[in-house]
Amino acid sequence: MNTDKLVTILAAAGFFFMSLNAWAYTIDDNYTGASPTGSGWQGADVIGYAGYFDSDRIEVTYNGSWIYIDVYSRYLDNIGQFQTELGDLFLATGGWNPYGDQPYVNDNYNNTGTNWNYALVLDNHLPGAGQISGSFELFSFDQGSPVLSWAPAGYIYRDGQLVQFQPDANAAALAVGLWSINNLGGQDEDDHLRFALNYSFGEIPELAIHWAMSCGNDVVEGSVPAAPVPEPATVLILGSGLLGLGSLRKRQRKTT
Repeated sequence: MNTDKLVTILAAAGFFFMSLNAWAYTIDDNYTGASPTGSGWQGADVIGYAGYFDSDRIEVTYNGSWIYIDVYSRYLDNIGQFQTELGDLFLATGGWNPYGDQPYVNDNYNNTGTNWNYALVLDNHLPGAGQISGSFELFSFDQGSPVLSWAPAGYIYRDGQLVQFQPDANAAALAVGLWSINNLGGQDEDDHLRFALNYSFGEIPELAIHWAMSCGNDVVEGSVPAAPVPEPATVLILGSGLLGLGSLRKRQRKTT
């Protein structure tokens, strides 16, 4: 076998092997949620000007033991507008069960059937100009208290939505991850807040995800499949193939 061809095959097989551990999913913003404090906004997906608050989707990527969660929101270019703040990210490992039917205009934290049981708590909810990255800590819900949406007096906002988490004073984080804000400037539609976490939630049916800014003016929520586990047979077959190619290369060297 030609050596260059063998190297090409080995490289392609290597890339295929790495891709066995990477999966990507998207949660489109098909969730509205309750409860706007202004009656004229009942049923509206975005409260206020969409250019300030519109959140479009969440993209989830599993890569080995890492999970990357990207929240796409135009709010990321307007942090602090009307005294608002970044929200923490919330996860549920027991399934997603919002109240009512899509787009769930009556669902909020107090009546949802979803058991939100993890929070990714940012180290800074109001980053200054130029600060586009930091760290977060992972806590379970029995380690603190949820914070629901709020706004200054006189402002209309979406009440009763999960937006931040306050850990107990002595709570020890289960893990630490990194957050970053990406693609600021230009078109707001590609701005996204990334949460990068290396942590295993064990065997779960699916992973529900929830995010909103502190006023809850646009909430994005939904679920994705749990991180898949490669079939052992697939890995063994691929590994055997790589070993076979390696042996073939050795034999080729002996006969040349």
